[in-house]
Amino acid sequence: VEEEKIKGGLDKAIASYERFLETTPETEMTPEALRRLADLKVEAVDSIYEDDGKPVRDNKPVSAKVTSPIGSKKSAPPLGKKKARQETLESIEKRSAQSSVPDKGPNRLTSVPGANTMEQRILQDDANSREAIKIYKKLLSKYPKYERNDEVLYQMARAYSVRGEQEASLKTLNRLVKKYPYTGIMDEVQFRRAEVFFVRGDYRSAERAYKAVIKVGKGSNFYDQSLYKHGWSLFKQSRYDEALKSFIGLIDYKAAGGRAAIEAFDTIERQRLNDTLRVVSFSFSYLGGPTSIAEYFRRHGKRPYEDMIYGDLGEHYLGKRRYADAAATYSKFVERNPLHEQAPVFQMRVISVYEKGGFPQLVIEGKEEFARIYDLNSVYWRSHDINNAPEVLAFIKQNLIDLASHYHALSQKNIAGGEYKKAIKWYRTFLASFPDDAKAPGMNFLLAEILFDNKEFAAAATEYEKTAYRYPKHEKSAEAGYAAILAYRERAGQAAEPKKPDIIRRSIASSMKFADTFPPHPQVAAVLNQAAVDMFKRGDFTRARVVAQRVLAEHPKSDGKIKRSAWIVVAHSSFDLNEFPVAEKAYAEAIKLSPRNAADRNALVDRLAATVYKQGEQHQKAGNLKGAVDYFLRVGKLAPESKIRATAEYDAAAALMLLKSWRQASGVLEQFRQRYPGHPSQADVTKKLAVAYEQGGEPVLAAAEFERIENATSDPALRREANIRAAELYRKADKQAKAIAAFTRYVKRFPEPVGESIEARQHLADLYRQAGNQQKLHAALRDIVKADKTAGPARTDRTRYLAAMATVELSAPIIERYRKIRLTIPLKKSLAKKKKAMTKALKVYSDMVDYGVAEVTAAATYYIADIYYDFTRAILESDRPKRLS
Repeated sequence: VEEEKIKGGLDKAIASYERFLETTPETEMTPEALRRLADLKVEAVDSIYEDDGKPVRDNKPVSAKVTSPIGSKKSAPPLGKKKARQETLESIEKRSAQSSVPDKGPNRLTSVPGANTMEQRILQDDANSREAIKIYKKLLSKYPKYERNDEVLYQMARAYSVRGEQEASLKTLNRLVKKYPYTGIMDEVQFRRAEVFFVRGDYRSAERAYKAVIKVGKGSNFYDQSLYKHGWSLFKQSRYDEALKSFIGLIDYKAAGGRAAIEAFDTIERQRLNDTLRVVSFSFSYLGGPTSIAEYFRRHGKRPYEDMIYGDLGEHYLGKRRYADAAATYSKFVERNPLHEQAPVFQMRVISVYEKGGFPQLVIEGKEEFARIYDLNSVYWRSHDINNAPEVLAFIKQNLIDLASHYHALSQKNIAGGEYKKAIKWYRTFLASFPDDAKAPGMNFLLAEILFDNKEFAAAATEYEKTAYRYPKHEKSAEAGYAAILAYRERAGQAAEPKKPDIIRRSIASSMKFADTFPPHPQVAAVLNQAAVDMFKRGDFTRARVVAQRVLAEHPKSDGKIKRSAWIVVAHSSFDLNEFPVAEKAYAEAIKLSPRNAADRNALVDRLAATVYKQGEQHQKAGNLKGAVDYFLRVGKLAPESKIRATAEYDAAAALMLLKSWRQASGVLEQFRQRYPGHPSQADVTKKLAVAYEQGGEPVLAAAEFERIENATSDPALRREANIRAAELYRKADKQAKAIAAFTRYVKRFPEPVGESIEARQHLADLYRQAGNQQKLHAALRDIVKADKTAGPARTDRTRYLAAMATVELSAPIIERYRKIRLTIPLKKSLAKKKKAMTKALKVYSDMVDYGVAEVTAAATYYIADIYYDFTRAILESDRPKRLS
């Protein structure tokens, strides 16, 4: 059935009833017609007018559905959201005092008429209301037994109310209640009475009237509104505990469908709910705050909307800047409802309250408590799906960030404190809880930073590497990769020796990964270079050289110090790999890049020299002595100040001697002697020079070197050998004076072995003979004879021979003197002299025979015979005695 609008229908209906009553005799229908006419006139007054003056019919009061403070329509904001600024108790109370009975402007009829359509209508309404009251009175008076007089009284009270005559309206309602206690519209009657009492401030009477409506039950259209106003009536009497019963009863009634019903309220319904919650909050605040809430629900049973009550009370305290009370309210809810879905939100509010109140320490404590209770592995999340609480999830993340940042900042101000351990704890908690979060890389980096700052280098290196390589590339990736290397180096510096190799190995691996992952980074060259150095120190020469060469090839414009270090690694590694040509080039490059005052410059020069020297050794081992000599001599040209130059030149000389390049060898040796006067090999140089000179045809120079050897050595055998070689070489060079001096020294210094000593005497005798020095010749010969004679067991055939030959030579003057003696007068005297000389001569030759040397024996025998022959001849040729017959 569709309702059909009839233009001017209300006025036509009034006119029809008026004609009926005028033209129809009084019957049993007359009271009904009178009531209907009066109702129509009241309804005409009670209509709502549009701008064009046309009335829009409102629902009939008896059947009208009064707007409930709490409804069931959708579009309510989520409970977890922050509420708008709360209204004051006064504004809510003022709104509650407005009548919910559909009277539209009780004072309109007292307005002054105007000249427009609306004013004319007001005049008509005044007339209608007066006539309606008049008709109701007539009806009640003339038809006291009319069965619907209860409705007549109600409508008459309503007409008074429309006219603003509230006292008359109330009296009419009281009359109705007294006369018709069982009327079917008692709930509406009582509600209207209650509204009047409430507006007048008669809260005790209002309380009783509202209570009468409540007793009718939930079937009344005024039930929920009466609960609301009943609570207010009690509240205004400071009977807060009783008021709560009505307010909570109202919420129970409208929220019978659970939390879903509450969340479905529209904006207006939400406003009424908020009003209810506000007055409930005030009630609990007057009763003792959150403790009273807990006690109330302990006595009356838990409610699914308790969080709303706690929340509103908390907001109430917060609005009054009672921060401690607000925090205590939220905390009390969490304490009583630890697993409630709103518990995290309330704990969040506790923190927010402390923040607003300016209690930093309490904020931190609250945040720590929140992090502990709502850790993702906590009991709470075993019964809740965190994905259904995005706001809480976001807070958990931010809360962990705040805690970590707070303690991190504190640790930077107080390095000696333990705050950094708490920061580490919260960083790790965040990363364990949200490993894939967008902020995880940054948090991981900060974790590594605080570990590094507090000298936990091993852990810092691990976290830096995680930051750099386990996440997609981010703004801190490269910085973290580089920092990991620094952490490894710091760790190596503080570690015990047995643990250092493993740390260095990790550092090298991290360095290579960094260079491969972030090639454009400005520190790559330095990182690769250090890795190469570390590899070299570990004995990994092949890899060290490869990495150092990578530095030089890929980073040609890197800092000179880095390139120098890289060349040194290439050089050292190649040297240890016996790849000396590569090492030589690398050392040369490193020296070019070395400042003159560089501490290790000389060491590099020495290494360059050693590299060239090693190549010489390789040629030497291969039998290429000429090539070896070239490399040995190159050492001095490339590194004149090198320590190894002396060794190289010495070895060059030795190789030259093997090549029998005597003159070149002696030249090298002479330079060696001049260049390195204090060198330990000087003695050997002298020996080699002596040989080189001798073999090179320079006996005088060779003899001088042997004399050096003689004077320098403490070895008697060597001195003796050098002495005799020098003497022989001088004699060979026809340097008689030097030869005589050398043989003389030998005879004097080395009487033994006897044979060599006698030989030296023989050389002296020969030299004196050659020089024509008969005196020294005879002295030398006599020395030979004497030496042989006293040689004892050391006497040899050679010594006897030389002694015998010396005796032969020494005998010549004796024979000569014997021969020169003539037998003269007086014969006796000259004969005795001659005989004496003969005896002496014979003795000499007899001794010569004793040497047993055939040659000498033959000569001696001959000379003995010759002596006898000479004596015979001397006698024959002697002067004749004067008296000889």
